[in-house]
Amino acid sequence: MDFLAPFYEYIYTIVCFIAMKNALKSPSSLLPPFTSINTHRQSAMITGICICLFLGLRPVARNFGDTLGYSELYNVIYGQIFTFDPSAENLLFDNLLFFCASIRLSEHSFYLLMSIIYFSCIGIACRKIFADNSHIGFMVYLLGFSTYSYAINGFKAGAAAAIFLVALAYKDKLWLTIPLALISNGFHHSMTVVVYAYIISYFVKKTKWYFYGWLFCLFIAAAHIGFFQSLFASYADESGASYLLAEGDVLHITGFRLDFILYSAAPVVIGYYILFKYRLRDSMYELWLRMYLLTNGIWMLCMYASFTNRIAYLSWFMLPVVTIYPFYAMKGVPNRLQVGNKVAMYHAYFTLFMVFVYYGLASIIL
Repeated sequence: MDFLAPFYEYIYTIVCFIAMKNALKSPSSLLPPFTSINTHRQSAMITGICICLFLGLRPVARNFGDTLGYSELYNVIYGQIFTFDPSAENLLFDNLLFFCASIRLSEHSFYLLMSIIYFSCIGIACRKIFADNSHIGFMVYLLGFSTYSYAINGFKAGAAAAIFLVALAYKDKLWLTIPLALISNGFHHSMTVVVYAYIISYFVKKTKWYFYGWLFCLFIAAAHIGFFQSLFASYADESGASYLLAEGDVLHITGFRLDFILYSAAPVVIGYYILFKYRLRDSMYELWLRMYLLTNGIWMLCMYASFTNRIAYLSWFMLPVVTIYPFYAMKGVPNRLQVGNKVAMYHAYFTLFMVFVYYGLASIIL
């Protein structure tokens, strides 16, 4: 299937868009009497399984970013005797990679395993968060701007984030949340930032302060003040510092990313209306929103880094959930299903625009 490699993202996006539009027609509260929600869950599950297999069994091609580099490493260590390395940069992922290579698991099987971890964790989290509307939450998440990229290119960070989604979904069960958070951090050390954000958001519950902080970070980014980016680099490890201090190049668009800010601002605007205009309260939603505001604010302070999207993903992996949660998991929002469907569609339109126009046309022109 090597000939399909340049078209994988387009195929994925089209399939997910069609599946999402179908899911939006069937919120649980609008189903006819005696209609089982299981039919719609099964449809979403089948779509997820097909996507998981499609991406997990992808060919090794330059179109898939980090996949090529991991394949080269995998082939070097393939069949070697496994020894657990407690000093590995990403303790669980790095040792899992070496273990799979040592038992001669094929590289495609390894990628499929990572794809299963990624999509199953997303599905489990959506099932817990959205309950009877989990099929909608799952399909909206699949069409998130970063979902495809972190199933393919940054799949290590993607798996870590997906595991943390489950940790957040079960926030009321700390005996489960804490181990999952540690496992997530073991897959990718960047999740340390998210773990700290969770701890702060769990204990500091004045949500209004987080809104003020987000606006402050937006001002700092607009004013192109690099103090915080340099400050974070001084505390980061070598890998993190390289992301923060590297100069931009033609392959990485740097500068004030208005497109990314508009995308990031949607949950902020929705959150303001939900909490301060309609004065609705939901402990799950407020925790997620506080974490999102905090981590997205950190990204804005580092917006001028070359790999700004990798920093942004520390908040963006929560964005689809935070965006649609009030409409499919809360009560009391006026016209919540109608508004929720529109929000989900606009969220999808942004991804379609970025995939087919912003990056699609750019790849043709360049």
